[in-house]
Amino acid sequence: MFINRKLFVLQGLHDYEEFVQLRTLCCICRLCEQDLLEKPAIYELLNDIIPFLAHPNEYLRMATLNILSTLDAKFNVADILCKVMPVVEPYIKERLIRLQNKFVVTASLRPYIPRPIWNYVVNISSVKSLLNFIADKQIYIALDGNSDSMFSTSKKYQPISAQLESCLKHLENLGLDHNIEDKLVRFENIITKMIHFRTSLDAANLNPNLGIIDLLETDVKLHVFDLTSDPKTACVK
Repeated sequence: MFINRKLFVLQGLHDYEEFVQLRTLCCICRLCEQDLLEKPAIYELLNDIIPFLAHPNEYLRMATLNILSTLDAKFNVADILCKVMPVVEPYIKERLIRLQNKFVVTASLRPYIPRPIWNYVVNISSVKSLLNFIADKQIYIALDGNSDSMFSTSKKYQPISAQLESCLKHLENLGLDHNIEDKLVRFENIITKMIHFRTSLDAANLNPNLGIIDLLETDVKLHVFDLTSDPKTACVK
Protein backbone atom coordinates (compact mmCIF):
# COMPACT_ATOMS: atom_id res chain seq x y z
CA MET A 1 0.00 0.00 0.00
CA PHE A 2 2.76 2.43 0.97
CA ILE A 3 4.70 1.53 -2.19
CA ASN A 4 1.63 2.23 -4.34
CA ARG A 5 1.11 5.60 -2.65
CA LYS A 6 4.73 6.54 -3.24
CA LEU A 7 4.54 5.58 -6.91
CA PHE A 8 1.37 7.64 -7.45
CA VAL A 9 2.95 10.58 -5.63
CA LEU A 10 6.08 10.42 -7.78
CA GLN A 11 3.96 10.28 -10.92
CA GLY A 12 2.21 13.48 -9.84
CA LEU A 13 5.47 15.26 -9.00
CA HIS A 14 6.87 14.38 -12.42
CA ASP A 15 3.78 15.58 -14.29
CA TYR A 16 4.30 18.37 -16.80
CA GLU A 17 1.37 20.45 -15.49
CA GLU A 18 2.14 22.65 -12.49
CA PHE A 19 -1.44 22.32 -11.24
CA VAL A 20 -0.98 18.54 -10.97
CA GLN A 21 2.32 19.05 -9.14
CA LEU A 22 0.62 21.45 -6.74
CA ARG A 23 -2.20 19.03 -5.95
CA THR A 24 0.38 16.29 -5.46
CA LEU A 25 2.34 18.37 -2.95
CA CYS A 26 -0.88 19.16 -1.09
CA CYS A 27 -1.70 15.44 -1.08
CA ILE A 28 1.73 14.62 0.37
CA CYS A 29 1.15 17.16 3.12
CA ARG A 30 -2.18 15.55 4.03
CA LEU A 31 -0.67 12.06 3.98
CA CYS A 32 2.06 13.24 6.34
CA GLU A 33 -0.46 14.90 8.65
CA GLN A 34 -2.44 11.67 8.90
CA ASP A 35 0.67 9.46 9.25
CA LEU A 36 -0.17 7.59 6.04
CA LEU A 37 3.41 7.73 4.78
CA GLU A 38 6.14 5.87 6.62
CA LYS A 39 9.39 7.64 7.42
CA PRO A 40 11.48 5.64 4.91
CA ALA A 41 9.04 6.56 2.13
CA ILE A 42 9.16 10.24 3.14
CA TYR A 43 12.96 10.22 3.17
CA GLU A 44 12.98 8.75 -0.35
CA LEU A 45 10.53 11.39 -1.57
CA LEU A 46 12.48 14.35 -0.17
CA ASN A 47 14.82 14.54 -3.18
CA ASP A 48 11.77 14.96 -5.43
CA ILE A 49 9.96 17.37 -3.08
CA ILE A 50 12.57 19.82 -1.78
CA PRO A 51 13.74 21.11 -5.22
CA PHE A 52 10.34 22.81 -5.54
CA LEU A 53 11.65 25.36 -3.02
CA ALA A 54 13.46 26.84 -6.04
CA HIS A 55 10.55 26.58 -8.48
CA PRO A 56 9.35 29.86 -10.05
CA ASN A 57 5.74 29.06 -9.09
CA GLU A 58 5.09 30.61 -5.67
CA TYR A 59 2.24 28.20 -4.92
CA LEU A 60 4.55 25.21 -5.40
CA ARG A 61 7.11 26.78 -3.08
CA MET A 62 4.49 27.41 -0.40
CA ALA A 63 3.11 23.87 -0.72
CA THR A 64 6.64 22.55 -0.16
CA LEU A 65 7.01 24.76 2.91
CA ASN A 66 3.75 23.32 4.26
CA ILE A 67 5.22 19.82 3.95
CA LEU A 68 8.37 20.88 5.80
CA SER A 69 6.31 22.48 8.55
CA THR A 70 4.25 19.30 8.91
CA LEU A 71 7.36 17.11 9.05
CA ASP A 72 8.88 19.40 11.66
CA ALA A 73 5.81 18.92 13.83
CA LYS A 74 5.82 15.12 13.34
CA PHE A 75 9.53 14.30 13.48
CA ASN A 76 11.90 14.65 16.40
CA VAL A 77 14.90 16.99 16.32
CA ALA A 78 17.29 14.19 15.33
CA ASP A 79 15.19 13.24 12.30
CA ILE A 80 14.98 16.86 11.17
CA LEU A 81 18.69 17.57 11.59
CA CYS A 82 19.97 14.27 10.19
CA LYS A 83 17.47 13.43 7.44
CA VAL A 84 15.57 16.55 6.37
CA MET A 85 17.92 19.47 6.92
CA PRO A 86 20.79 18.16 4.72
CA VAL A 87 18.38 18.15 1.76
CA VAL A 88 17.00 21.61 2.61
CA GLU A 89 20.27 23.43 3.34
CA PRO A 90 21.25 24.11 -0.32
CA TYR A 91 18.04 26.15 -0.68
CA ILE A 92 18.38 28.40 2.39
CA LYS A 93 20.77 31.24 3.19
CA GLU A 94 20.96 30.66 6.94
CA ARG A 95 21.40 27.55 9.03
CA LEU A 96 18.10 26.64 10.71
CA ILE A 97 17.35 24.15 13.46
CA ARG A 98 13.58 23.94 13.05
CA LEU A 99 11.33 24.30 9.99
CA GLN A 100 7.94 24.74 11.61
CA ASN A 101 7.81 28.52 11.22
CA LYS A 102 7.03 29.00 7.53
CA PHE A 103 7.66 32.75 7.66
CA VAL A 104 11.21 32.25 8.94
CA VAL A 105 11.93 29.56 6.34
CA THR A 106 10.46 31.73 3.56
CA ALA A 107 12.69 34.64 4.56
CA SER A 108 15.70 32.30 4.52
CA LEU A 109 15.11 30.88 1.04
CA ARG A 110 17.63 31.58 -1.68
CA PRO A 111 16.33 33.23 -4.88
CA TYR A 112 14.24 30.88 -7.00
CA ILE A 113 14.80 30.00 -10.65
CA PRO A 114 13.51 32.85 -12.87
CA ARG A 115 10.45 31.92 -14.90
CA PRO A 116 12.01 32.72 -18.35
CA ILE A 117 14.94 30.39 -17.63
CA TRP A 118 12.65 27.66 -16.31
CA ASN A 119 10.33 27.83 -19.31
CA TYR A 120 13.25 27.67 -21.72
CA VAL A 121 14.91 24.69 -20.01
CA VAL A 122 11.79 22.53 -19.74
CA ASN A 123 10.91 23.11 -23.39
CA ILE A 124 14.18 22.27 -25.14
CA SER A 125 14.76 18.83 -26.62
CA SER A 126 18.38 18.55 -25.46
CA VAL A 127 17.60 19.16 -21.79
CA LYS A 128 19.46 16.03 -20.64
CA SER A 129 22.67 17.06 -22.40
CA LEU A 130 22.31 20.60 -21.09
CA LEU A 131 21.88 19.54 -17.46
CA ASN A 132 24.71 17.02 -17.73
CA PHE A 133 27.03 19.71 -19.06
CA ILE A 134 26.04 22.11 -16.29
CA ALA A 135 26.57 19.39 -13.68
CA ASP A 136 30.05 18.65 -15.07
CA LYS A 137 30.80 22.36 -15.09
CA GLN A 138 29.81 22.59 -11.42
CA ILE A 139 32.21 19.75 -10.59
CA TYR A 140 35.08 21.39 -12.48
CA ILE A 141 34.47 24.68 -10.69
CA ALA A 142 34.40 22.93 -7.31
CA LEU A 143 37.67 21.09 -8.05
CA ASP A 144 39.44 24.01 -9.71
CA GLY A 145 42.36 24.98 -7.49
CA ASN A 146 44.00 27.59 -9.73
CA SER A 147 44.38 28.67 -13.34
CA ASP A 148 46.97 25.93 -13.97
CA SER A 149 44.76 23.16 -12.64
CA MET A 150 44.02 20.26 -14.99
CA PHE A 151 40.35 20.65 -14.08
CA SER A 152 40.45 24.29 -15.11
CA THR A 153 41.89 23.29 -18.48
CA SER A 154 39.25 20.59 -18.94
CA LYS A 155 36.53 23.02 -17.98
CA LYS A 156 37.73 25.62 -20.47
CA TYR A 157 38.18 23.31 -23.43
CA GLN A 158 35.46 20.76 -22.85
CA PRO A 159 33.87 20.18 -26.30
CA ILE A 160 30.15 20.86 -26.64
CA SER A 161 27.80 20.73 -29.60
CA ALA A 162 26.75 23.84 -31.48
CA GLN A 163 23.16 23.32 -30.33
CA LEU A 164 24.22 23.08 -26.69
CA GLU A 165 26.43 26.14 -27.01
CA SER A 166 23.49 28.07 -28.46
CA CYS A 167 21.29 26.99 -25.54
CA LEU A 168 23.90 28.12 -23.01
CA LYS A 169 24.32 31.51 -24.66
CA HIS A 170 20.57 32.04 -24.66
CA LEU A 171 20.35 31.09 -20.98
CA GLU A 172 23.19 33.45 -20.13
CA ASN A 173 21.29 36.24 -21.86
CA LEU A 174 18.30 35.36 -19.67
CA GLY A 175 20.44 35.76 -16.54
CA LEU A 176 21.80 32.26 -15.90
CA ASP A 177 24.53 32.25 -13.24
CA HIS A 178 26.29 29.75 -10.99
CA ASN A 179 23.54 29.77 -8.34
CA ILE A 180 20.76 29.14 -10.86
CA GLU A 181 22.83 26.40 -12.49
CA ASP A 182 23.09 24.66 -9.13
CA LYS A 183 19.30 24.74 -8.69
CA LEU A 184 18.73 23.39 -12.20
CA VAL A 185 21.12 20.51 -11.56
CA ARG A 186 19.21 19.62 -8.38
CA PHE A 187 16.02 19.65 -10.47
CA GLU A 188 17.55 17.32 -13.10
CA ASN A 189 15.69 14.15 -12.09
CA ILE A 190 12.33 15.94 -12.02
CA ILE A 191 12.86 17.91 -15.23
CA THR A 192 13.99 14.91 -17.28
CA LYS A 193 10.99 12.88 -16.12
CA MET A 194 8.68 15.81 -16.86
CA ILE A 195 10.02 15.91 -20.41
CA HIS A 196 9.62 12.15 -20.74
CA PHE A 197 6.03 12.40 -19.49
CA ARG A 198 5.20 15.14 -21.99
CA THR A 199 6.86 13.24 -24.85
CA SER A 200 4.91 10.09 -24.02
CA LEU A 201 1.69 12.08 -23.85
CA ASP A 202 2.34 13.76 -27.20
CA ALA A 203 3.09 10.39 -28.80
CA ALA A 204 -0.15 8.97 -27.44
CA ASN A 205 -2.13 11.91 -28.83
CA LEU A 206 -0.71 11.25 -32.30
CA ASN A 207 -2.49 7.88 -32.41
CA PRO A 208 -5.94 8.60 -33.92
CA ASN A 209 -7.27 5.21 -32.83
CA LEU A 210 -6.40 5.66 -29.17
CA GLY A 211 -9.46 4.92 -27.03
CA ILE A 212 -11.50 3.56 -29.98
CA ILE A 213 -12.76 -0.02 -29.95
CA ASP A 214 -13.82 -1.47 -33.30
CA LEU A 215 -16.52 -4.04 -32.55
CA LEU A 216 -16.20 -5.47 -36.05
CA GLU A 217 -12.71 -6.69 -35.15
CA THR A 218 -13.82 -8.33 -31.91
CA ASP A 219 -15.48 -11.67 -31.35
CA VAL A 220 -18.76 -10.08 -30.26
CA LYS A 221 -22.21 -10.96 -31.56
CA LEU A 222 -24.24 -7.83 -32.27
CA HIS A 223 -27.91 -7.66 -31.28
CA VAL A 224 -30.58 -5.20 -32.42
CA PHE A 225 -33.65 -4.54 -30.27
CA ASP A 226 -36.70 -2.89 -31.83
CA LEU A 227 -37.91 -0.19 -29.40
CA THR A 228 -40.60 1.19 -31.74
CA SER A 229 -42.83 -1.89 -31.88
CA ASP A 230 -45.22 -3.29 -29.33
CA PRO A 231 -43.18 -4.74 -26.44
CA LYS A 232 -45.18 -7.98 -26.70
CA THR A 233 -44.32 -8.45 -30.35
CA ALA A 234 -40.82 -6.88 -30.33
CA CYS A 235 -37.96 -9.26 -30.74
CA VAL A 236 -34.21 -9.27 -30.61
CA LYS A 237 -32.47 -9.71 -33.95
